[in-house]
Amino acid sequence: MLVAVALGDEAEVAQEAALVAAVRDRAPGLSVPQALRAHIKRIRLAAEDSGTPFSEFAGLVRSTPALSAYAHRMWMRHQDALARAIADAVGSPAGDPHCAALAHFALEVPALATRTANAPDRSAGADGADGADGADVLEPDAGTGPAFDAAFDLIEAGWAAVHPGREA
Repeated sequence: MLVAVALGDEAEVAQEAALVAAVRDRAPGLSVPQALRAHIKRIRLAAEDSGTPFSEFAGLVRSTPALSAYAHRMWMRHQDALARAIADAVGSPAGDPHCAALAHFALEVPALATRTANAPDRSAGADGADGADGADVLEPDAGTGPAFDAAFDLIEAGWAAVHPGREA
């Protein structure tokens, strides 16, 4: 998701190819949502690997609303390609709404997890800020914390409900 902001179109194409490959080349017995969870978590953790120049850049993007919104838009551009890969992997027709929903929600999980982890603490000061200087502090691993796993738990359960008994 930060790749487009940092490295441009070539890296963006590679990122999309990696998402598609996570679905297409998943291990036997691994469902599509499980494969996406593992892949997205792995790339999020790599982006947050402290001490690297990219992690510093990731922090800048997270703390700058315009850059964060741009990175999110670039990440969500992969939705259609991912939906096609999912449909192909499970033998569904192109444009299948279940596949489109899975692609959308799986890509949206990191943003949801980050927003949840960085929501203002209502028990803090009147402004809800958790920093002593009144500034909100963005947690570096917020995009892979408990909300990330909770969201993917729901996605996996929902996917299993519409694809019962299938390794999908």
